This record gives sequence, C-alpha cells and structure tokens, in this order.
Amino acid sequence: MLYTATAARTITWRNRGTDGGDLITAAWTWGIPHPTGYPFYVLLGHILTSLPFGTPAFRVELLSIVPAAIACGLVTSLALTLTASVGTEGGQTGFGWSLALRRAVAAIGAGLCLGCSEVFWMHATVVETYALNIALVASALGALLAYVNGQRGAERYALWQGLALANHLISISLGAPAGVLLLWHVFRGSLATRRLIWSMMAALPGLSCYLLLLLRARTYPVANWGVPVTPDRLLAHLSAREYAYFLQPESAHAVLVHVLTWPELALTQFGWFGLGLAGVGLTWIAIRKRVAGALLFGLLGSNIVITALDAAPTTPNYFLVSYLVLALGIGCAFQPCTRLIKHQRVLHPWLQVTLTWLVALAPLAVATQLAFHNAPVLNLRSDTIAEEWMHYTLAQAPRRSLIIVSGDAQTFTLWYGHDVLGLSPDAIIWSRELALLPWYAELQRRRYPHLVIPSFVARDEDGRVEEVVRANLDARPVVTTEEWPVLLQHYQFRQLGNVSEIRRRSSADVERRGWDSNPRDLSSTDFPGRRHRPD
Repeated sequence: MLYTATAARTITWRNRGTDGGDLITAAWTWGIPHPTGYPFYVLLGHILTSLPFGTPAFRVELLSIVPAAIACGLVTSLALTLTASVGTEGGQTGFGWSLALRRAVAAIGAGLCLGCSEVFWMHATVVETYALNIALVASALGALLAYVNGQRGAERYALWQGLALANHLISISLGAPAGVLLLWHVFRGSLATRRLIWSMMAALPGLSCYLLLLLRARTYPVANWGVPVTPDRLLAHLSAREYAYFLQPESAHAVLVHVLTWPELALTQFGWFGLGLAGVGLTWIAIRKRVAGALLFGLLGSNIVITALDAAPTTPNYFLVSYLVLALGIGCAFQPCTRLIKHQRVLHPWLQVTLTWLVALAPLAVATQLAFHNAPVLNLRSDTIAEEWMHYTLAQAPRRSLIIVSGDAQTFTLWYGHDVLGLSPDAIIWSRELALLPWYAELQRRRYPHLVIPSFVARDEDGRVEEVVRANLDARPVVTTEEWPVLLQHYQFRQLGNVSEIRRRSSADVERRGWDSNPRDLSSTDFPGRRHRPD
C-alpha cells in the first residue's frame, strides 16, 4: 500500500527513474533496452503491459511495486529463520509464547527498515530493475540458508540465482560467496560433485532468457538497442562493451575511495541507530551461526567491492544488495540483546519483559523514522512534469520533423511518447549521443528508409549532429530540444516552445523549403503551457 500510494502514475525523471522510458518501450514492444538487456525483466514487463488498467508506464511499474513488497516480506522471513533459536536457548523461564511474538515484531521491523530506506523506496516507485533484483537475490539467499541448515536448497538457489542474473548482473554479488560455500562443501565431501553439477543445471531456465535477446533482435522490434543479431553483438551487449570506459581498471586509491563512500551511503539509508542494530545483529550471526555469517559477510563484501570497481553513474544503486544484508542484521539484533537482558538476574521479570519489548520495537522505530523522513521527498503520485514535457515537445514539433534530443532523460521520454503512446507518429527521434554508436545508424536506416543518414566523418557528438542536420534540412523540418553552439555558425533557431526549429541563415534557402512549419494544434492537450526540461 505504501508503494502504490507513492508510486508515479506515469513516466518520471525523479527518484532516478530516467531509464523508465527505455525499459517501458522495450517491455511494450518486447524489444531490447540498454545493456545488459535485462531479458527476464522485459519478459515480465511485456506480460504486464496487457493489463486492462493504468497507463503503460504504471503497468510496467508494478514490476517494481510488487517485488519490492515481496522483498520486504522475504527479509522478515529470513530474519525469523536466522533468529529461530531465540526462544529455546538458555536463560530464565517466564518469557513464554510472547517471546516468539516479540521476535516476529523485530523481524517485521527489519523488513520495514529495508522498505522505508531511501534508495530501496526510490526504486520501488519508478520503472527500474532493482526492486525485482533484490526480491530475486533475497529468494536465492533464503535457499542458501536453507541449504546451510541441512535442507535441500542448492537447486532452489540455482534457480533463483539464474533468474536474478537474467534480471541484473549485479546479483553476481551473491554468486561469489555462494560458489565458495558450495565448493567448500564439495571439498569436505558433504556435497557430491555430480550433485552440485545437477543442482546448478537449475540455473539454465533463467540464464536462457538471454537467448531471447538474440531471437527478438532478429525481428527488429522498435526498441533494439545494440541490434544484437549475432553472437558477437550479443556478447557485446551483455558485457556492456559500449560502456567499457566505466569499467577501465582504476587505481587502488580510486577503488578505495569508492569503497569508503559506502559507510556514508549506508548511514543515509538507516541512520546511526539502524546501523548500530545492524552491526550488533551481524556480529551475533558471525559468532553463533558461522556459516550463515560467513555467507552474509561475503555477500556484503563482494557487493561493495564489485560496485567500487564500476565507475558508472548508476553504481550507488548497486549497493542495494548490501542494504539487504544490513536489514537482516537489524532484524537479528533482537537475539543478542534479549539474551543479554535474560542473563541480568537482578532485574525483575516484568522489567525484563518490558526491555525485550523495547528491543523488539527498535527496528519498527527505525522504520517509522525513515518513513516520515523519506515520504515527502519520494512521493511521486502527482508528478507529471516529464509527461507534460513529452506531450508539449511532440505537439510543438512541426509535422514530419526530425527531433534531435540529448541525454537519457529526453531521449527515453520521447521514445515512450512516440513508440508506446503513439504521439506524433510521423516524427523521427534522433539521439545526439547514440549517433556515436555504429548500430544506431543501422537501426534508424532500417526503421526510416526515407531518412537521410550520411556516412559520418565527424567523431564527436556535435559534428555528427551538424552532419545529420545538413543532410535532412532540405527534406523535412529539423528541430532540437537544445540550441547547440556548433549549429549557430550556419543555422538560426526559431523557438517553438520546448523545441527550436533549425533554419539556414540564407534567406534564399529558407524560401525553397516545401514543408509546413506551423506547429501542431495544442488545443487538444490538457497540459498547461509550461516549458519543462530534464535536469
């Protein structure tokens, strides 16, 4: 209910939701979004687009709302599993059945702490892959903990891990410590090698989703990022080769700086009190449940290191996996604190009960404080700025125009309006940044045979924009959402609201144009005439 009440009802630029337009378009057309393709997310999103209610954006957004709520429930379940011995270990009697109730309250508080933390709540209310990823990682972690407790969980772990990898590759953070754990059991003889191999086969259904990228790309859907129609192109897309400059080996000092940002980010998620509870709980797990503790600390450390090695702007979102571990620690802090209270024999039994209730309610107090702090900032229910900008930009552009846009926010938003909502179907959206990638010209040429795409000479974004303008200005209107200085030398701009129409400076050339440059009629739109631009 919390996420449904605060989720965006349409496309948004807030809460780090600028990738939403790309993901919605890919889900709507069952296409390929930006690397690494997220095939499991797109498959589920494509199914949700068939729902009979809500905007296309909200339908796909359910893939964040529902998994986020499930992830909070899984954290509660895992915290209960890790503290299952609290009512049976030594200490005084007299606590009775209510001790289990207090343990459940603390576990519920742990789930709410994760759910009300800033970054997690942020991604639960926008179209993104991270909420689903946390739900899948939590499911895989639960299967591993079941295996540690002697149950049959290796196959279930492999299944959830495969699906998590098909959603987002940051879930490899769990694969690293899990692999060490399983290989250690093979080395000790408690797990047969043949059994391990058969168990890992359960990951194939999830991993096979990546073959859908190859199959769907060959149908050339509207959203076809990277055009991965060959195994080499598919590998380039999966490895995010075009983002390789973010993955260049950095100095040890730079990696250390990235690692040291984690405590500050974690502090903003849970506060000092929440971090203190997490530290107490994780320390207890490491002492009393060594294998489970090693697994959780391995997950925590691998996620921090893997994230620190990636210099992409979105990497702070990758720390969500570590916040999952911290939330479990908050839920488990009830165990050592309760044992400490029970061993204080000088305390009256009713005082002991009161103190244990306070300990049980501590995670709920943290969650409540986080909710009141984050709700006003993260509430997107009435946010329509991106939608208004989209409608007015497409409505104000002349008919048959080539719209040159810059940045993910502008590009993905117009993709959503043009390809999903069907606004201005005769327009062409051209991305200034994507023009540097070889596959982009190929994709546009196939989709728009009448578009003049030059053999690019320039190697920079501004140069290629100028070449595209020069090649198409005599055939169609060309408008931009930004007035780039590189074009001012040979062209002039006519302001049309959110867009600027490009005209040659020579009046003789202007006279020879044969198109109707009148903007579209805005009377049919319900949006106020404000000019909005992405940040």
